[in-house]
Amino acid sequence: ALTEIDFSECKLQTIDQNAFSGCKKLKDIKLNGNKLTKVGKNAFKNVKKNAKFTIYAKNKKTYNKVVKLIKKSGAKKVKFAYKKKK
Repeated sequence: ALTEIDFSECKLQTIDQNAFSGCKKLKDIKLNGNKLTKVGKNAFKNVKKNAKFTIYAKNKKTYNKVVKLIKKSGAKKVKFAYKKKK
């Protein structure tokens, strides 16, 4: 089962709807938030409770935008961490 994903070095712009939906063991997610503009409906629905999302972003404003996108995508009871990245 998928337990972690690392897109911290990718210039990911979109995560499609239901992309990781139902990945109940997914607990460690690293994303480069600098280019990410869309996270589809239910993309992270039912990921592991207390899963950790590490968002690599150029500033807190970008980080907060990505956190909002992820929360809207169905991620519930998860943790977020900010890492600065140009």
